[in-house]
Amino acid sequence: MLNKISQSKLFDTMNKKFKIVEKFSKFDVNQYRIPKEYIMDKINSFKSFKIPFNNDIIRAFENDEIVLVDLSMSPDPLNKTGNVFAKTNWPKSLFNMSIISGKKITTIIDLSYKGKYVLNERKQPIHYDIPDLTLFYFILCGYVTHTLMNNPLKANNPELYIKVAEIYALILSKLIDKKYPILSTSTSDSDKLIFLCQVFCMQNMFNIPKDEACKKALSSKRIMDAKNIENECLYYRTNVDIMVDVDYNERFPIDNFCDLLAKEFQYIASDKFNYIILSMLFTDVINKNGIFALEHSVSFLNMVILSKGMVGIYNDFQIKRYTEIIPFDIIKELYMVIK
Repeated sequence: MLNKISQSKLFDTMNKKFKIVEKFSKFDVNQYRIPKEYIMDKINSFKSFKIPFNNDIIRAFENDEIVLVDLSMSPDPLNKTGNVFAKTNWPKSLFNMSIISGKKITTIIDLSYKGKYVLNERKQPIHYDIPDLTLFYFILCGYVTHTLMNNPLKANNPELYIKVAEIYALILSKLIDKKYPILSTSTSDSDKLIFLCQVFCMQNMFNIPKDEACKKALSSKRIMDAKNIENECLYYRTNVDIMVDVDYNERFPIDNFCDLLAKEFQYIASDKFNYIILSMLFTDVINKNGIFALEHSVSFLNMVILSKGMVGIYNDFQIKRYTEIIPFDIIKELYMVIK
């Protein structure tokens, strides 16, 4: 099961300060819906793409399972409510969201970060401008989210969360290593860091129990010697669990993860390492649009998909460099899991 954005410490902190959810709930998102006729030619161009999901995406769009919006501007000239971001403090880096109505889940995808309306001389919208391939990858993010939200069994597929955790660990371990040179210190410490990053991803983002997460991470090809974990990793050898004492109010999984790293590695001072520092390490390299990807499953999947498409939302070249040793294509793997 994918975790929710409300279970992110960063979002919770922002929401307590700015009342984001309360403000956002007062807006009718449908008023910001991009008319299909403004963008249908681009959707139809997907038929020629040699990329998995193209036909699935077209069908989901036509069936209104996926709805495209631009939250910076309504196409209706009578709508005077204006820019949703300015009125609600909703983060622009949260590109898609799921709206539940009864048993139906609709996925809303905001394109305003890379798209804009084409206006006539009277400043009325007549078309929507966004590169075709950029649009494809934005909708792909929404389609993956929509499918996993509607099918929890697919979200719990080990083929999904193991591969996502492997990518997550490669990225996060290298970012932590920029401040604390753990990966180059010893094979034992390197194995422990990659192991812990994988376990954290599986437990926090996919709600996988500790025992199962440890078992899957221990068998990862990224671990050079499993004996290093079995003999030296406190988290593996004890009953400590990063999900224990989490209330998603005062205490979050990311807090326990930071404490855990300080206990596992003696050169990380616990009084100088917390989720703020870890978030800064993440965004300094990935950039500010990746701020929620550290904790939130959908945000991390968005980052992986959009960077694969080299859309330019994140530091795509750095992400590619960090993950180039991955022996699989994440887009194809996602397709195999959720098709």
